[in-house]
Amino acid sequence: MVYWSYRNWASYKAVTGVQITPVMRAALWPFFILPLFEVVQNGLDRTERCYFWQPETRGLLIMLLVMFSVLVSTLFTRPSDAVYVLFTNAVLIAGCCAMLVAAQRAINILAGDPQGSVNKALSYANFAWMVAGTLLMAIVAYMECTIQG
Repeated sequence: MVYWSYRNWASYKAVTGVQITPVMRAALWPFFILPLFEVVQNGLDRTERCYFWQPETRGLLIMLLVMFSVLVSTLFTRPSDAVYVLFTNAVLIAGCCAMLVAAQRAINILAGDPQGSVNKALSYANFAWMVAGTLLMAIVAYMECTIQG
């Protein structure tokens, strides 16, 4: 999400020249998801490209899921709750990702690439980030098991 948000804000800055800090907006992405969706919808309206994706509702739901995830992680801190928290967060992340599919489609339409063919292929850097993320998740899971065991 951080990288996805960064790329979208950096592209917006490059196209419009507006003075924003994409890194900050990416780091605090849950707070900037609604403004990003608004920028996308305004662009669709301005270019008269029609795509129904309910950006306000979608953005608010994503923010709610993120807040619920933080709440679950904060309230359930006993070692016996770890599996519950992990499962709940996995479901919440999947829900966020599902809602972001329509947002990415809207962004692709705005960019004049409805099929997303420009960014369809995976690069070596993509695989490197996936490996790094997988290793990080494995380390966290191992540490969690070690602390509980």
